[in-house]
Amino acid sequence: MRTWLSAVVVASLVSLPSLSAQGRPDFSGTWKMDSSRSESAAQAEPIGPVTLVIAQTPNERTDQNLSAPCLCTYPAIQPYEN
Repeated sequence: MRTWLSAVVVASLVSLPSLSAQGRPDFSGTWKMDSSRSESAAQAEPIGPVTLVIAQTPNERTDQNLSAPCLCTYPAIQPYEN
């Protein structure tokens, strides 16, 4: 029993640094809608092909919809630190 408890404590301590080491996801790239896996409850007919280009930096994210004239820039949300 004591060995099992020791193993659990050591495993918990070893895994703690990995929880805080996870970085922010980077969605940069060209994203194309898969119409076979997409549906809209608000539209009777599906919309045409949609291509979205995302450029992400530590300070902002820019989304450009190639299917419609739309370019949006969003500031990065900084994590709360104590």
